[in-house]
Amino acid sequence: NGRIYARGAIDDKGPTMAAFYALKIVKDMNLPLSKRVRMIIGTDEESDWRCVEHYFKHEEMPTMGFAPDADFPIINAEKGIIDASLLIPHRPNQAEPKAVLVSFQSGLRLNMVPDAAEAVIEGPKKEEIMSSFKDMLRTTDQKGEAAIENGQLILRMYGLSCHAMEPNNGINAGILLCEFLQQTELDDAGKRFVQVVTDKFSGDTRGKKLNIDCEDEISGELTLNVGTLRYKEGQGGELGINIRYPVTAESKVIRDTF
Repeated sequence: NGRIYARGAIDDKGPTMAAFYALKIVKDMNLPLSKRVRMIIGTDEESDWRCVEHYFKHEEMPTMGFAPDADFPIINAEKGIIDASLLIPHRPNQAEPKAVLVSFQSGLRLNMVPDAAEAVIEGPKKEEIMSSFKDMLRTTDQKGEAAIENGQLILRMYGLSCHAMEPNNGINAGILLCEFLQQTELDDAGKRFVQVVTDKFSGDTRGKKLNIDCEDEISGELTLNVGTLRYKEGQGGELGINIRYPVTAESKVIRDTF
């Protein structure tokens, strides 16, 4: 009945079909064209555009093109994107820990704000940490749950997912849980992981704490999203970061500063 039902019906299957039918109208009306027109569809956006990379190994790059991917009528510029992995190496504990951060995980993709996070804790003080966590949930608008399972304390925090193009529209569950853990007496290695997260990314989606913030009139402010957070005892941690920088900014300067 003239509708498209699909994941991505708006972004970008609908606009893709609109472009397809526009080409069909031109062809059906036998309108004269002085240039070749081609519709190129890539379906690997979430995995490094391997299909498009393969295509351009065999076909020439268009002289001019556009992507039907945004608000009507037209957007003439798109921010640059840097996907970065920030590794936090493991360092041995210097003293007997009060509690050990066994693992931490949050987020699935760099281009989404994580809406859930989980931390696993062992050792003494589990009940005390669980009690503090539940008190925090009672006295704030934050959502989560805590339980002791098989001798381990499991903390789960829930946030609000959104696209990384504007992280302020979401609530990063991974950062929220690190903010809580930063107030607990964890082992040195676990403490270092949550300290890096809170020191460099808490309350900052513009890269100000990393000195990479910038903006222009064309495309606005740089945005930064911590899309994935991973930690394992004895192995260290890794943060997956999505940076979208203004069209007039230099990516090399941002990378070097980062």
